[in-house]
Amino acid sequence: MRNSIFCLVIVMLIGCGSSSEEGSSQTALCQRPELNAKIFCALQQDYLWYKDLPATINPADYNTPQALLDAVAAPQDRYSFAITQQEYEDRYINATYFGYGFSTVRTDNNTALQIAYVFDDGSAAQSGLRRGDKIIEIEGVSVASWLSQLDAGTVTSDDIYGPNQDGVVRNFVWTKPDTSEMSADLIKRQVTTNTVLHRSVAMQGDKRVGYLVFNSFIELSEIELEQAFAYFGQQNIDELVLDLRYNGGGLIRVANQLSTQIARNAVQGQVFVKYQYNDKNSGKNSSTIFSTGAGRTVLNLDRLFVLTSPSSCSASELVINA
Repeated sequence: MRNSIFCLVIVMLIGCGSSSEEGSSQTALCQRPELNAKIFCALQQDYLWYKDLPATINPADYNTPQALLDAVAAPQDRYSFAITQQEYEDRYINATYFGYGFSTVRTDNNTALQIAYVFDDGSAAQSGLRRGDKIIEIEGVSVASWLSQLDAGTVTSDDIYGPNQDGVVRNFVWTKPDTSEMSADLIKRQVTTNTVLHRSVAMQGDKRVGYLVFNSFIELSEIELEQAFAYFGQQNIDELVLDLRYNGGGLIRVANQLSTQIARNAVQGQVFVKYQYNDKNSGKNSSTIFSTGAGRTVLNLDRLFVLTSPSSCSASELVINA
């Protein structure tokens, strides 16, 4: 999991502390009630690169925790970000987000938005929008025009998709892979996400090859992965294609479950991940062995293919490495 989710979540839950040798200035900082002060105090104790933090800083000079983090993060830190406790719970526990229920990538020389994935619960899926479809028009304006204006800074995402308010409606026009055209009014609302976006089995020569599109490592994934692997087990697959192109990571225990369900016999008893803390917290260093966790079905496959993109990171990389 990305190494600095603690910046807001843990700090808000447990506060922070300091040792006497760190000086009275840090002690005073850690006694201040402002959230930014608590965050910087926690960074001094828990941050992997705490030695690279500024020697003196006034956390109150920054309007948001993210602005503070951006200002003090070590140059080699490409990973840290700040989220609230509620955002953490929505993303990793409640599995909800606000929107239409789809994600896109630009295509066809910025004249269309191709659907990367859709969530089953969103109005997009319920209106027939599917992965691979291409949105060509939004609210009567071509996507080519919208993207051109967006790049020029003359419109915002809110102008295109509407503000993040329950019940906002936008009309979308899209083409299917067979070039047929569809149109529907999509509604913004709270969407419960599914993390297994697709599963199927196809014959390649004499082998049965499973295909799994997996989008995020959250609590819900434990059940969805078991359902997917039970299906693959029934189909008696020989190999697996694991599509992590849009998976930005999440819970390490879910990464362990997925890895072990793929290849338990080959990895059983071995180390899945080693946790190495900074020298202030070296007593916390530990190792975790491979475990199916909440999973029950194991495939014991000999070969795995993984599809990735620049969006495949964190727990996704951990699965590949393991």
